[in-house]
Amino acid sequence: MKTIKKISIITNVLLILIIKGNVTAQNWKECTGTNWNYDLSKVRIITIVFDGFNYEEAVEISGYWKNWGAKVDIAGTKLEQQGERSDPNSKTGHDMLPVTLKTDLLIDKVDFKKYDLIYFSGGEGVEGFLKDNREKLQLIIDEAINNKKYIAAICHGPYILSASKLLTGRQITVQGNNYRAELIKSGAKIVSETFIHDGPFLTGQWPYFETFAVSIAEELAFPNGNGPLAKFKENNNPKLMQIIDQRNVMIMNPGIIADDTIAQIIKHSVNSVLPFEMMNNSYIRFIAIKSPEVKTALINILVKSAVEKYKENNIPAESLKRWYTMVFNAPVIVFVYNDNSEVESIKNPQDKESQLKINTVLAGQAISQLGNVANEFGYSTSIISGLRTLFGEEGFREVLNLSSSYQLCGIVGIGHPMEKMNPAVSRPVNEYLQIK
Repeated sequence: MKTIKKISIITNVLLILIIKGNVTAQNWKECTGTNWNYDLSKVRIITIVFDGFNYEEAVEISGYWKNWGAKVDIAGTKLEQQGERSDPNSKTGHDMLPVTLKTDLLIDKVDFKKYDLIYFSGGEGVEGFLKDNREKLQLIIDEAINNKKYIAAICHGPYILSASKLLTGRQITVQGNNYRAELIKSGAKIVSETFIHDGPFLTGQWPYFETFAVSIAEELAFPNGNGPLAKFKENNNPKLMQIIDQRNVMIMNPGIIADDTIAQIIKHSVNSVLPFEMMNNSYIRFIAIKSPEVKTALINILVKSAVEKYKENNIPAESLKRWYTMVFNAPVIVFVYNDNSEVESIKNPQDKESQLKINTVLAGQAISQLGNVANEFGYSTSIISGLRTLFGEEGFREVLNLSSSYQLCGIVGIGHPMEKMNPAVSRPVNEYLQIK
């Protein structure tokens, strides 16, 4: 057998496949490729901001409703609120810049009965905002609901809804495990959806700005259904909706992981699952992608190939780009393969099939152990699923310039989760172990 190949830290190899020019990071925005149009000329919306608010979630989302004719006011605890917005020059899509926003009204001066929708933007300041204004927010939200108004929030914003006493049994989506816990205490049922409408509550997840804005406009303009979004979902193919609704990838913070660290993680992952005599002689191959430029190049290639693959379905390229950008968000993406070139030379069919199964099992164990070893180095891992069915294994081999003997076993993101993780709760061993 050949000795195991060294981990490949791809840097410039894939760039030759890109048309000349600078490669920029993708913006984290939802785009379905459809020109939405709603008549919101009779709708009034109040957008609530606070220190630590997210500018895009407050202003850009409100901008959709303004463009469709709604009267949108911005209210805050101050006449000028301090928040943050995305850095347009960021290579990762996550770097932020401070921003100051002048509000139209102070929250204490707002007559909420005049508005059809109360919208809470997200941002890192939600905890402080709720802590300082819980009773006030409870009155605002619950009185609005009693007056048949809608309550909307996105990203961390739904955490504010935990102030309500009318949340019991309502389905809510929110980002941040600590926020989920508080909402559950308030009686909410947490769901992992891009957007969910349950009674007066309309909640959504970042970075699906357009989906959020359109879904709310649909509810306001077509409360009885049959609006443009409903028709869009009815008339479009399942593959597009599957891509838009995909929610199975952990969003990682940007950062850098040293090549030596990656090599050590891979080395220990392999050595811990293979017999001693096979440690450096297995069929497992790893390709680690860490360069932001290469990730972007890979995203562009995937989008181009996927659009061609599904051309009869008319899937918008921007929807595919948004999905693949989420997939490759982690600082390091590891493709795990089995190189079956030598196995293919085995003449006995039963021996060949047996060796292929052994290789698959060993690769699966290595992927599982990859998470354990990464944790020891202080990182988390995210098993990236769904890509093989959406795109196809042959596409990855082409993009990564691999031979047809390479069998994809898994894709793993390594990094630090963007969302705060709840601490692990240790159960008593007698709850899950029986000795007989």
